[in-house]
Amino acid sequence: MITTIRKKMKLEELIPSVYDLIPFDYSHIRQPQYDEIIDNALQKAPASVQPRLIHMLGIPGSGKSTFYRRNQWDAHILVSFDKIMENLPGYIADLPILGNVATFKKWEMPARIIGYELLRRAVTERKNILFDHGGLFNLGVDSDSHLCLPVSYTHLRAHETGRNL
Repeated sequence: MITTIRKKMKLEELIPSVYDLIPFDYSHIRQPQYDEIIDNALQKAPASVQPRLIHMLGIPGSGKSTFYRRNQWDAHILVSFDKIMENLPGYIADLPILGNVATFKKWEMPARIIGYELLRRAVTERKNILFDHGGLFNLGVDSDSHLCLPVSYTHLRAHETGRNL
């Protein structure tokens, strides 16, 4: 199911409660390799006159990644915490040593912080965004009333309806 929402929104309210759950912002963890991940992602799509955010919500296994793979998203930036984590050099190095669970626990928050920085920069640069978000936590982006974007953005929510997207 896809819902279109158009209303005036403010960039500074994009993720109003995330700092309550994640006590660090990007400046606390910033490293050249993280900037490179963000810069590479931002180069994959041009700025848009009428940018849109496709916000995919669903529990793990609900079809968000399948939805992404089955469609052409050349003009969109993918913001996926899992994909960001899988590209972190520390995550890659720790995986064979610590195993899946311990490595995930260690790198989940850095990946989220990097992901929210990518999201912030993509909005600032007026990019089309495909946001792969589990929607499991109240991070201020789980409901229409909390997701705030600049007025120029069209927000489309794609969420799991009991069948694959």
